[in-house]
Amino acid sequence: SYKPQPGRLKKIAEVAGISFWNDSKATNSSAVLNACRNFTDKILWIGGGREKGAVEEVWIREIKKYVKQAFLIGEVAPKIHRLLTKERVQSTVCRTLSEATKLAFEKAVDSIDVVFSPGFSSFDMFDNYLDRGNSFDKVVFDLKRQSSQTTQVYLT
Repeated sequence: SYKPQPGRLKKIAEVAGISFWNDSKATNSSAVLNACRNFTDKILWIGGGREKGAVEEVWIREIKKYVKQAFLIGEVAPKIHRLLTKERVQSTVCRTLSEATKLAFEKAVDSIDVVFSPGFSSFDMFDNYLDRGNSFDKVVFDLKRQSSQTTQVYLT
C-alpha cells in the first residue's frame, strides 16, 4: 500500500525495450549512489544541475562503477564531464534535459536502464524537483508516443 513520493526512483515507461527511471528528488551525491545500487547492470545516467557544494572525486570514482555513459545537464555539467572523462567514463554535456533524455535513448542498446537521478539542485533550470521530474516524464512519454507511431504496422 506504500506509495513513494513523486520523483523518487520510479519506472516511468519502457520504450523500445529501454526502461526509463525518474529519481528527480535525488539532489545529492548519496541519493544518486543509492539509486544506482538498485540496478544489476551499468546504467545510462542523466544528472546535473546547480552545484550545492564541491563535486568530490571520491564520488566520481564511486559512481563510475554503475554508469556506462552519462548525459549531463546544468551548471555543474562541464565539471562532472571533466571528472568522468578523467575516470574514463564516457559523458556528454547537454544543453537541456530534453536533449539529454533523447540522446540517452539514441545511445541505449540491449535493454539498458536510463536513470534520471540529478544529484544536484534543480534551480538553475527548473522551479523545483517536481517541475524537473514532470519535464523528464513528458520527454519520455513523447519518445514512447513517437516510437509507437513509427513501429505500428498497418494492414490493408
